[in-house]
Order: sequence, then structure tokens, then C-alpha cells
Amino acid sequence: MTGQGPTLLLQPCDAQGVALGPAQADAMPGAPHWGPYLAWWGPVGKPACQVGGGGFVQAPEHGQVEIGYFCLPACQRRGLGRLIAASLVQRAWLWDARLTIVAQTAEPDGPAMPSASARLLAGLGFMPQAPIKGLQWWHLPPATMQA
Repeated sequence: MTGQGPTLLLQPCDAQGVALGPAQADAMPGAPHWGPYLAWWGPVGKPACQVGGGGFVQAPEHGQVEIGYFCLPACQRRGLGRLIAASLVQRAWLWDARLTIVAQTAEPDGPAMPSASARLLAGLGFMPQAPIKGLQWWHLPPATMQA
């Protein structure tokens, strides 16, 4: 289709960051793909550029799954990190709507100085948990992400 704006695509990859095709991702143990993804941004039907990545730390355990995400330095401060994190949450809930989504950030310097990741996670509806050894844990209960 022409005239559509840019879109985000998450493409499964292996642990070394090599992109996988759909058949390769489906053949991996633990399908659906509870692993890493490359994040691409561009117009529909046109070549896209890699803007970052993310994924699941491992397959769900005890009703929760941990996500991680990043933007390449040149792509930061454009809302792409939020899109990547939100896409991972939506993907997890598509596979199992009962999952609690978990993420972590470095412990903040205080409520007056939250990190960009802390603001991003809070904006999606994640709730901060007690910090553990310098890490701030965040939980998003099933099907509660804010738009």
C-alpha cells in the first residue's frame, strides 16, 4: 500500500543477532519465539533500517516473562523504545494473555530523576517493585498496558 507511514517490525534473530526467517524461527525450540528480535523501522513495502532490538530473556516461568529492549544511539529520543517495548508486551500477551510482564532498569537516583527507561515503563503501565541489588524491577499485570 502506498501512502502509509513508517511502521515497526520485530524480526526474530539468533543469539548472535543474525536474522531468522519465519520457518527458522518456528523451528527453534520453545516456539513461539521467546528469544531476541531485531527492530526495523520504515515505510510499508520499502527497505527499513534497524533502529534497535529487544526480546524475551527466556520462555515464561511461573506466569511471567521478562522483556529487554534497546534503541541504537542515533535512534534514541524518538519514541522507538516505547514502540519496541509495547510490541514485545503485545506479542507476549498474544501468545498467553495471562502473563505478567517483567522488566528491569538501573535503580533510579530518586523520584525526581527517573531514567528514560523508567519513564517509558511507567508510561506503559508497569509498576515499580522494590529495588534489588541496584536494579529496579517493574511488573505489568496481565492485559493492563496503557496505550
